[in-house]
Amino acid sequence: MQAAGLPQSDAATLPGITQPVRPDSGSRARAGRNRAHAPYETSPAVPGFCVLGSGSSGNCSAIRAPDPSPAAPPGRFHLVLIDLGLGPRTLAKRLEHAGTTLAEVGAVCVTHFDHDHFRPHWPNLLADLGVAVHCHRWHAPKLAKMPGGDRLASLGLIRTFDDKPFHPLAELPGLRAVPIACQHDRQGVSAFRFDLAPPASRPSQRLRLGYATDLGHVPPALLDAFTQGPPLDLLAIEANYDVRMTMNSPRPSFVNRRNLSDSGHLSNQQSFDAVRAVLDRAAAGPHRVVLLHRSQQCNHPVKLRRVFHEEPRLRRRVVLAEPRTRTAWLRAGARTTPPQPGLFTRAVHAQTGRAEPTHAIR
Repeated sequence: MQAAGLPQSDAATLPGITQPVRPDSGSRARAGRNRAHAPYETSPAVPGFCVLGSGSSGNCSAIRAPDPSPAAPPGRFHLVLIDLGLGPRTLAKRLEHAGTTLAEVGAVCVTHFDHDHFRPHWPNLLADLGVAVHCHRWHAPKLAKMPGGDRLASLGLIRTFDDKPFHPLAELPGLRAVPIACQHDRQGVSAFRFDLAPPASRPSQRLRLGYATDLGHVPPALLDAFTQGPPLDLLAIEANYDVRMTMNSPRPSFVNRRNLSDSGHLSNQQSFDAVRAVLDRAAAGPHRVVLLHRSQQCNHPVKLRRVFHEEPRLRRRVVLAEPRTRTAWLRAGARTTPPQPGLFTRAVHAQTGRAEPTHAIR
């Protein structure tokens, strides 16, 4: 739903918030050609992060890491997904456009089991694929009750964690996930910090990612986790709603009260304050900030721009995730915006695979 008084075309003229890549219905070869035309898309030989979709209609992101085995062929990589809020067909198409497939998924880390973060179609398919699901022990009973959840459990593919770091994928011993418990509804939600340690022979292949969505407020433990050790390369954090738009929303009042509460979602201002706190504690990073889970009814890119544009350190670093399109593959230290001030990153046309010129800021 378009916000009143805010034309949708304005989203294409906002400084510092890059456009997503449109999904493609073509072949994997076409996805490769798309990547070749887009200078900000990274090689499979480089660790990367991609939001495949984010919003109330579904959430899923991917971490891509090269296979560290000396015997692995060049270009071979593994995928770890965060949430499965997209249906299997939709996700397969998004992955295809991103140059990969479901067959390359090795593990899934789940923040929580709301429908927009994990669809009930997945347990049987994950059991067929032999893909492990990592979730908080409080959430495991809900997964086990889904259709196919008993198959996952019998195959040992439901892996639970509490507050201790864990390794999502045996084939990637250098990838460590640090869970952070946050408040959301009754059972809470898990945020994550992912640390990918590079092999000794490839010191540049590192990645530190902070990921937090569906939390009503930012606890001190989350900021501590995101600022301990080396600075983050990428920070993906929810910016769900604008307060005034939410208060004036025609949605049921109990929905608005829940979203505005400490157990609901992060507002634009709360998200901005959290990102600025991370920058204050770790001046060298993050290189990119990805804004997740924007409400289509109670938020708008113009509203986000007005908040995040206040911080000079965030200009040209912000990527806005969308529900129906994926972002580019983002990597550590990479600049995904062109050097000209006042321009967006070029988008990749879904059919031609060519980079489209974007609109200058008025």
